[in-house]
Amino acid sequence: MALPEDSSERLRCYRNALENWNYDGYLDFRALARNWIKANVSRRTLNEIKRLLHEFVAAGGKIDEQPETRSEFFGFEYHYDIRMTIDGIAIYFETVLECKKPDDPDDPRITVVNVHEV
Repeated sequence: MALPEDSSERLRCYRNALENWNYDGYLDFRALARNWIKANVSRRTLNEIKRLLHEFVAAGGKIDEQPETRSEFFGFEYHYDIRMTIDGIAIYFETVLECKKPDDPDDPRITVVNVHEV
């Protein structure tokens, strides 16, 4: 993984991935996250959730970068948390960022690894 060393550059890559929310492969959900959304935010499609995540961050919503120390995420230096409300439910999204070419705005990818109510 070739994440930039600077936090502001990593967050730029994260925002680039979110800007591509409507295209396959830029913002994906692991089964655990998909299942939670299906069970708890059932009136929303995954594509709507992607759009809402993008809109939240584009409007200035916080992306919380955390050093990654858990063995199941070996290979990821950081994970990224977003906390937002959807349909009256305060939701925590835990994500990881993959980026091989930080200068290419179409390269970064985000995977939502976990979702739960805050």
